[in-house]
Amino acid sequence: MLTLSSDYDVLFLQGEQAQFSMVPINFLPEGKTAGYVHSGTWSGKAWKEAQKIGKTLDLASGEKEQFKQMPDLISLDIPKELVYVHLTSNETIGGIQYKSFPDTGNIPLVADMSSDIMSRPIETLIHYNKVLF
Repeated sequence: MLTLSSDYDVLFLQGEQAQFSMVPINFLPEGKTAGYVHSGTWSGKAWKEAQKIGKTLDLASGEKEQFKQMPDLISLDIPKELVYVHLTSNETIGGIQYKSFPDTGNIPLVADMSSDIMSRPIETLIHYNKVLF
């Protein structure tokens, strides 16, 4: 069961990988920058697609650990000029998952939860501006 408060709208779309392009096309204006957390295969694909659309910044990466653990988001340095922060909540290929999300302040967090959105109550994860797909 998806437990979201009534102030959220949910749009279910097919074609998961199409969202990798649709997010920056819709949320990344020319001349602006989006931040990406590179935690594995799926976040890497999203980041690569965003780079085709506009400027991106690698905020954190699990590459040094060979994507065997999620990058630490506790001390994430988020520049105030970012238009959004993107992360993938569950990297199915690596078998790793975020249990909570970072505080992005007034910067929207775009969370690709396509593989785990119905696996846990979302209300326990949402505390900030979020866009879930």
